Amino acid sequence: MVAHAKSYDWLNNGEELERLAAEEILAWALKEFHPGIALASSFQAEESVLIDMMHRLRGPDFRVFSLDTGRLNQETYDCMDAIRQRYGIHVEVFFPDASQVESMVRNYGLNLFYKSVEFRKMCCGIRKVEPLNRALKSLDAWITGLRREQSVTRGTVQKVEIDQDHGRIVKLNPLADWSEKQVWDYIRENQLPYNKLHDQGYPSIGCAPCTRAIKPGEDIRAGRWWWETPESKECGLHATPAVKKAVTTEEKNGTGQIAPHGGRLVNSLVIGQEREGMVARSGELKKIALNARTLSDLELLAVGAFSPLEGFMGRKDYERVVNEMRLSSGLPWTLPITLAVSSDEAKDLREGEEIALLDSSGEIVALFSLEEKFGYDKKEEAWKVYRTDEDQHPGVWYLYQRGDVLLGGKVSLVRRPSLLHGFEAYKLDPAETRAIFKQRGWRTVVGFQTRNPIHRSHEYIQKCALELMDGLLIHPLVGKTKLDDIPSEVRLRCYEVLIEHYFPTDRTLLSVFPGAMRYAGPREAVFHALVRKNYGCTHFIVGRDAAGVGRYYGPYEAWDLFAHFKREDLDITPLFFVEAFYCRKCDAVASAKTCPHEGDNHVVLSGTRIRELLGRGEPLPEEFTRPEVSEVLGEWSRNDS
Repeated sequence: MVAHAKSYDWLNNGEELERLAAEEILAWALKEFHPGIALASSFQAEESVLIDMMHRLRGPDFRVFSLDTGRLNQETYDCMDAIRQRYGIHVEVFFPDASQVESMVRNYGLNLFYKSVEFRKMCCGIRKVEPLNRALKSLDAWITGLRREQSVTRGTVQKVEIDQDHGRIVKLNPLADWSEKQVWDYIRENQLPYNKLHDQGYPSIGCAPCTRAIKPGEDIRAGRWWWETPESKECGLHATPAVKKAVTTEEKNGTGQIAPHGGRLVNSLVIGQEREGMVARSGELKKIALNARTLSDLELLAVGAFSPLEGFMGRKDYERVVNEMRLSSGLPWTLPITLAVSSDEAKDLREGEEIALLDSSGEIVALFSLEEKFGYDKKEEAWKVYRTDEDQHPGVWYLYQRGDVLLGGKVSLVRRPSLLHGFEAYKLDPAETRAIFKQRGWRTVVGFQTRNPIHRSHEYIQKCALELMDGLLIHPLVGKTKLDDIPSEVRLRCYEVLIEHYFPTDRTLLSVFPGAMRYAGPREAVFHALVRKNYGCTHFIVGRDAAGVGRYYGPYEAWDLFAHFKREDLDITPLFFVEAFYCRKCDAVASAKTCPHEGDNHVVLSGTRIRELLGRGEPLPEEFTRPEVSEVLGEWSRNDS
């Protein structure tokens, strides 16, 4: 990259730049950023104008790139060739990853985009957004043909912007204030080559299956994704934050609810005669015993909580998740979900065979179709997922205890693991929480992940979020955690008394999440959000040190990782909250954003201090926790001592 381009000194002259004509914007930008600047062209009328202007300024010494999705019209290729010939320029063409396209088409069909906005955006993400990311990776600035009058999603486009989605490079839209008439007057006056689809009634041109001619009087982008509402008509290349929020509202799957991650809620539960047949033949199969964490992963795979995963990850998914935080399809996914065995166990297993999976008592719980087995580097996974190789980190310690070979393949669950007594009433699968949300008429639902009792600060954050939402899902994790965490049955009782006395029960749902804690900090925070999306949440609370442990992660590093992903990639909105506390001076729960007082007025108790008070049989301060919660914790502490 050009070293000086990141200084943004020119931002002080933003209003002056906005007043410049298109040719003046281009002249300034090419001087400021060349050779780290390029025009992104889909060979529509606007790009014909920009290419001509750039050629007048620099001759053929400028860069143009294009994205070939594999589904363009012939007229677009003809226009590309005509422009190359007229101006003597080289067009850099970027193609989608063939393996991602193959996987998408195999799993969802060639024309998946007609089924839902979610699927259409998946296709755009693989065929357009990912190649664009590669194209922009080496640039300091890029130029587009965006105009404000093109659509409602582009009405606030500025001539010079900072592109937050692509490493804060500069994005230039020199024609932002041009009308369609100005574009065509320039083309005709200068006899420019242009895409002949424009003569056939196509004012906006994209992939062939997603573009049609428009009728007289229709909006100029009515021919793009004509089956969608105007607010959702962006492919992800140019969506602004405001637009992304609008897209979320429209991104429903036909049920009035947010779509599961990947577009389909997986269900691998086997019942009836099929189940009986699987159990019968399991006696003859090779067997693998699962530990508590892998058993919980198995169940969550089967009920769709880990959608779109249908089983334990194979090599391609595993390696891409560890290295890039995406599945091989390109969908964001931040934690590996794997089945590990020892090298000795792996020697007897053959790819293509069916294996019986057992719980700790030796009972069959699932059949596993072994598709591949492969080795992996534990230290590499530790560094990239947990950002440390210290075995004092509980996630890394667990990783080092695992077998050296990973098995990938789909699962069929024939018997569900049991939970502790009293938990079953709160154990709801994604399909069940979604049904409850629909029954209650909740269109916006915020999820709260916790492995601790809810204290006043948590209550404050949840209620702040609930002010903006239709409903709140309190979703405590009750799977495997650290040994010094408060037992899950005690935490559940704390949640029960808190909701009973302090929450509106018609707008709050308590359900347990039978997953295991990884303590992977930022990566796990994003993972928890994606999982709650599968449960039907549209929003997710992200607080201080989300999913962290010790001092391995910064208090708000998870926020940065959420920002790493495009809004439409995650498709669940994070709600970020700083640490809350009770302020004696304010006489209320507040945060550094709302409280002006010094720290000696704040009531904040560490875990160590809480255990000390409980150990001495003293109640916790009411400023810190509700008396009903304090009583539950006190009773547990007395019985445990």
